[in-house]
Formats: sequence, structure tokens, C-alpha cells
Amino acid sequence: MNKGFVIVAQNTYKTDYVKCAEVLATSIKKVMPKAKVTLISDNITFNEIFDSVVKFPYGDLNPLGEWKLANDWQVYKASPYEYTIKLEADMYLPKSIDYWWDVLCQKDLVVSSTIRNFKQEISDVRVYRKLIDDNKLPDVYNAITYFKKGDLAEKFFRIVRDVFENWIRTNFEFTLPQKNCIVNIKAIGSFATYDEMIIKPSSNAIVTHQLDSNFFMYNNYPIEQQLY
Repeated sequence: MNKGFVIVAQNTYKTDYVKCAEVLATSIKKVMPKAKVTLISDNITFNEIFDSVVKFPYGDLNPLGEWKLANDWQVYKASPYEYTIKLEADMYLPKSIDYWWDVLCQKDLVVSSTIRNFKQEISDVRVYRKLIDDNKLPDVYNAITYFKKGDLAEKFFRIVRDVFENWIRTNFEFTLPQKNCIVNIKAIGSFATYDEMIIKPSSNAIVTHQLDSNFFMYNNYPIEQQLY
């Protein structure tokens, strides 16, 4: 079976995620010596721990930002495996999970939905889940995602691509309609990266490109000054 792990890692100004990926790959090889591990990155590494290093097929779509999840959807095309477990770079595997393949290979797509602490207790920490809780969105964690090359996984990653390429439209459709509030939009810069684009339930400033006093544009998506 053509199976393997892929680690998506892009360095930012603050974090060397490729170094994190090297540590993760080393931990995988230690507990599963026969495992195949591929790094997906636009950064250079000379570490031979990886079986292969693949660049993003469509390049870095958020070159100025710190939030590199905008490139995550490219993993489907970038993975050299028919059966893939995608891991985030800042992880560590203390023991073998090789038996996972027996279960996962029967599925087309699996996204983790529950996390446990080191005591095997289901985590109830919601610090980073407020947006999901407020909008009743699926409580999933993309840090561990499995997919098998095929129609379902390809469709899923096309949807993920569409979400990131139309982030403002998607965010408005799935969050703001559930809020009985006004979101004030004002320009505080001529260019906005994904990191600067923040929408919250309460009124918050959003960095956009201002066309006139009442009209804004972000990623070719028109935004009026007030949304209800």
C-alpha cells in the first residue's frame, strides 16, 4: 500500500516550522522505522530524515502573512501517497500509530474531532474554539487529517480551497448572519494579509483597501461600510 505521512511546514518571521517538522519526522522514524515521511514546504532543508521534500504546487498564497493555513488545501495534490496522514509541524509522536492505517484505509477522509491530554482525558479547553462555539460550526482539528486519493477527498480540498480564496464571503455567510450586530469596517492600511483580516462577533476594525468613504474591496470582494 502506498501510504505515508506528510508534514506541512512554512517558516514565518517568528517560528522555524521546518525545524519543528524535522523533530516530528525524527520522532516518527524512531517509533515507526519503516514509515514514509514527506515534507511539504517552500523552505530549504538539508535534513535527510525526510523521504522526500515537495514544494507547494501553487506556491505560497499568503507570502506576507504569519497565518500559513491558507496553503493547507494544496496538500492533496502535493502528497506523493495514495493514503496520507497529514500532520501539523509542531507535534511529536511518542509511540507508534502504525495500527491506525488498518482503520483509516477503509475510509476516504477523516478529520480529527476530539483531543485528549496526556492523561487520556478529553480536553474541555475552549480558548481557541470560541468562534466555532459561537457559530455552531463542526468542532474539528485539522492538525491530524487522513485522506485517500479519490473523488471525495479531491472535492473536500476543492471546498477548502474555495473557503480560503473567498475568506471574507465565507466568513460573512457562516458567522455574521447568526449575529444580531453591526460590524464596522474601516481601512487602516492599503494592503491586508490574512493575519490582519479579523472578524469577531462584536464590532471590530477590519483592514481593507479603501475605494471611497463607504466602499471597500478585499480580494476582489466588495464590502459595504456596515453589515447587519
